[in-house]
This record gives sequence, C-alpha cells and structure tokens, in this order.
Amino acid sequence: MKVALASIFVILVLCIFLTYSLIPTPPPPEKKQKKVVPDFPPYESSIGVIRRFVHDYDFINKDSWTYGTYLADESSYVKWENEKYHLHIVDDINNEFFGWGFLHQGVQPHGWGFDQPLKEQFLIRKNIEAKPDTWFFKIKLMRGNVTWFDVHDSSIPQWLKDRGGKAQIAIGLDFHFETPNVDYLAPIEDSTVLSFEVQFFAVMWNGSHEFPYLDQFFIYSPPYDYDVHNIFVPNGKKSEYINPSTQMVAYRTYEYLVDCGALLEYAWDKWYGSFPVGECRLRYVNFYVEVLNCECDVTVDYIDVYSQSSMTLYLARHNIGCLL
Repeated sequence: MKVALASIFVILVLCIFLTYSLIPTPPPPEKKQKKVVPDFPPYESSIGVIRRFVHDYDFINKDSWTYGTYLADESSYVKWENEKYHLHIVDDINNEFFGWGFLHQGVQPHGWGFDQPLKEQFLIRKNIEAKPDTWFFKIKLMRGNVTWFDVHDSSIPQWLKDRGGKAQIAIGLDFHFETPNVDYLAPIEDSTVLSFEVQFFAVMWNGSHEFPYLDQFFIYSPPYDYDVHNIFVPNGKKSEYINPSTQMVAYRTYEYLVDCGALLEYAWDKWYGSFPVGECRLRYVNFYVEVLNCECDVTVDYIDVYSQSSMTLYLARHNIGCLL
C-alpha cells in the first residue's frame, strides 16, 4: 500500500512538472531606454564647431573690448554694467566733426594706435569664405530717442549742407581687412583699406524731418580716411542677408543676424580694381555710435563674429542641436 501511494505521488509530481515545463516562460520586462538628447551649447555642436573671431562676445568681462568716445562732447560716456555696454553720445557742436562712441577689438588701420589682436585673424579667400553662408555676426542692441540740436550754420559741414541736412546719426558695426597689396598700417593719405559696415540706424535731419539713408558705396572720406566705404542698411540692396530687414526704432530691442560673407563678396567685387588679390585677413571690428549735431543713447548686449561649417549651419537652421 505504501509503495502504491508513493508511486502515485511521484506520478503527480512528474505531471505537474511536465505541465509547467510546457508553458512558455514570458521574457523579462524590457528596460525603458531613456531618450538621449544632445546637450549642445549655443553656437557649438559635436558635428560642427563655431570659430569665434572676437574675445568675450557676450561682455562677461569689463575690459575685453576697448571702449570710449572720440571728438564727442565731454558729457558723453561709454560704460560697462551688468554685462552690457551703455553708450551716451553727445556731439560737440563747436566743430564740424562727428562725435563718436565706440567698442572695438583688433588692430586699427593707418597706424591709428589701437592694437589689441582679435581672437583670430580670420583668413578669407575670395570665392571660398567671401561668399554667402560662411561667416556671420550677431548683435543685440537697443537705442533711445535722438535729440536733434538747433545749431549755428558754422557747425554744419559743407557736404551735409549740400544734401540739405543739418544733422545726422549712424549706429553701426564695421570691419577692416588687410590685403597683400596694401600697407594696412600706412598713414591714411598713403593707403586705401578694404572695409564694409552695416548701419542699423542711419538718418539725416533737415531741421524738421528725418530722412533714412540707404546703402552707400564710395571711396575716400577726407579728413577721416581714404578707404573704400561699403555701407549696408537692413532695408537696402542686400536686405536678404540682414535679418531683421528693418532699421531700428527707439526703445525696441533688436537682434540682428548678418551674413558677412555675402556682404564682403559684394564689396570686394565692387572694388576689385583696388584689391586684385585672392585673400584678405580680418583685422579690426568696431561698433560705433556716430553723431553730428545730435545725441542718442544705445545699449549693446553682445557682439559675436564667427564662422561655422555647412553641417552646423544646416543644424542651426533646422533647430537641431545648436542655435544661431
């Protein structure tokens, strides 16, 4: 009897074992993969790296940029505060010259004395870097109202009288380039330097009305210099390369993105007879507020000058991983 019971028990155990062994074992639960999002800082990615040509583009340090005034009224000033530069520029109406406030880096042309090398002296080859989508600048700034002065006739230069004006103002950023065929440091009367600039606000006043300037292209501007001048405005001939394509309105913050390669290409082609060479170097970057018989306040948050690879540019324009 005991043997029979033991046999039955063994048979039951075998049946239970065989039954469970035939049931498929479910796979272990999958661990959810955490979605990896590339943590790209602005202007930089692992696919393409931005090359910056200025030091401290976002004004973290007070003295990374040289700043000051020139031929302006003694009440004028430029000051750094809370990682911004504030320019209060008033013209000295006792002469016919412009008054300036400025922020700049690099080596001034014509041996004017300022010498603080850029982060990189960018080598620009014609039809390679001097073309669209190669190098750029970004700037964030705001201006206040312009106060026009009622001045004596002796404070108005003849060239402005010839235009029917009494005063004018320009807020802009300019670039100077060294070419192999020109002595960059020679005196102004002995050399003509390649340059271009963008004026975010450029207006003439005739005593009752304001008249915005359009693009201007000319050579020689004595007594200031004998350089070529290629002045672009946001709503001018090359507006597709300046975003936004509008001149500044008072007390509105603007962030301009400018295709420098496209503007340099136009300027270089226009004056190729003066610069028949295949390359140039960026030597000087200068932000300015230029006043004549007026005054204005401007605040600048940053000035960035940089190049980027085509892959980085693609990512930026499609909001993938990096920002413009």
